[in-house]
Amino acid sequence: SQDLILSGNDRLFLIRDGADWYEITRAVDNQQVVQVVHTETLTSSTGVTEFVADDTIPQRTEGDEYMTASFTPKDATNRLVVEALGSFAHSTAVSKFLMCLFQDLIGDALTVAATLMSNADNLETVYLRHEMAAGTTSSITFKIRAGRAGADSGTTTFNGEAASRVYGGVIRSYIRITEYRT
Repeated sequence: SQDLILSGNDRLFLIRDGADWYEITRAVDNQQVVQVVHTETLTSSTGVTEFVADDTIPQRTEGDEYMTASFTPKDATNRLVVEALGSFAHSTAVSKFLMCLFQDLIGDALTVAATLMSNADNLETVYLRHEMAAGTTSSITFKIRAGRAGADSGTTTFNGEAASRVYGGVIRSYIRITEYRT
């Protein structure tokens, strides 16, 4: 166990794993939030497109698209923090499962989160975080694509299991974009 030390205006983001809490990130008091866009998806969907399992950056033609969020920065010099949380299951026990963040029509993924799905149709939660310069005041569309990494066939279920919705449709996956003044 470790003590968390906070100053007056710190904002702390935590994740819980069983009985334990872990710090994901901290926004210190000198970072001023300009705006936040939070897009939730409750619907369940499926896909069969996989990622190549090699040492190349995942491409926007790999995996299936499950979430998008549009964001217009207020100042091109500001910093953006993009966070995404997705709930997925796969019809076969797979070694690697990827959730990737893409921007507009750029081919290369901005970042990748990988997890091990060792049981078929077992719901897993995947989280990713990416920080970048806004670079523009035009609209940016962020996209989440996910799927199995490798040549095995099977079906990915988003916000469900075994190609079906579970838990009455209240599983919430999201993309959150926060703009910080620099």
